[in-house]
Amino acid sequence: MNNEIPEDMEDIVLPNDLEEKTNIQFDSMVQKGRIFYDHQTEPGEIFVDNGFLFEFRIVPILKGKPILAPDDPGRSHSPTPVTTPRASTPVSSNSASLAVPSQLPTNTTTETTHKGPFVNPKADEIILDNVGPKHRLMLNKFCLYRPMLVLPTKEFALQSDDLDAYDIAAAWALLHAYNSFEPLIIYNRGVNGGSSQGHKHLQLFPVPPLEPFYGKAQSVWPGKATSSVEVADRILGVPFKHFVLRIQPGTTARELIRMHQRLLHLTREAHVAAGGDANGDYNVAMTKQWIALIPRTTVGPEDGPFGTSTVGMLGMPGIRDQRDRKKWEEFGNAKYLARLGIPI
Repeated sequence: MNNEIPEDMEDIVLPNDLEEKTNIQFDSMVQKGRIFYDHQTEPGEIFVDNGFLFEFRIVPILKGKPILAPDDPGRSHSPTPVTTPRASTPVSSNSASLAVPSQLPTNTTTETTHKGPFVNPKADEIILDNVGPKHRLMLNKFCLYRPMLVLPTKEFALQSDDLDAYDIAAAWALLHAYNSFEPLIIYNRGVNGGSSQGHKHLQLFPVPPLEPFYGKAQSVWPGKATSSVEVADRILGVPFKHFVLRIQPGTTARELIRMHQRLLHLTREAHVAAGGDANGDYNVAMTKQWIALIPRTTVGPEDGPFGTSTVGMLGMPGIRDQRDRKKWEEFGNAKYLARLGIPI
């Protein structure tokens, strides 16, 4: 983890028409069939399990979403002449021990060729080519909400890396650029965090607009945190380890970076206390109101169910079909979430 905040890091200024441009481009790409959008008109299955609120939403387009295998070269700095995306199947080692190594072997060779959806993207996939010095804003390929965006690094970096100061500064700027909805940004750190690709990227989309979240960040469980000083780690109904801070109005990017560093330190301590590696995977979720980190120990069994990334831990899993829903039920719903993280 790089704890340093670069002295020369400048505030990120985004175009005033970014939201308008985003919506126009999103609608155009949906109409052309270049991206897939499952337009939701009714809430999914709303379910409360031991005080934890779920909305299970069946999204058939997710059946086509590629997920890299844990040992795919696209998850390392090794050259990747051919990546091997698999159909949308969660991955882990075996049923006895569902976790996979959080850090895959890397190759320090300087001559590398990387492939993937964020390398040399087509022009119509890009919303903004410069979000600060290190990121670009792109359309997501498989969209549950309007809009659904990705924020990858322009140069290849690993999804098993921690967020650095530039990542958080870019995310913070984007959270303030969209005003017709309350945006949510997530980061699925590593295989066990539920990442589908090896190229470092965050994702942005609206807080789900229908019942039970009603588009409000306050309706998601980290919204119950009340302090920007005292970390919330025992939010009622949440069955897994979590660390949340409230974000006060007027918070700067540098202040948010320090908040993230503090929560990441607690996440590492939780992994060690649970008998794991300090460098274990985790999820990050942030809105303008709060930031949350969730230690992860597994993404789940190889044959599913889907929906075990950050969104699942927030209680809004997008699943592929009734088979996925049945597996969630068989695994215990909230008990399954606890198993994906560190049970409380």
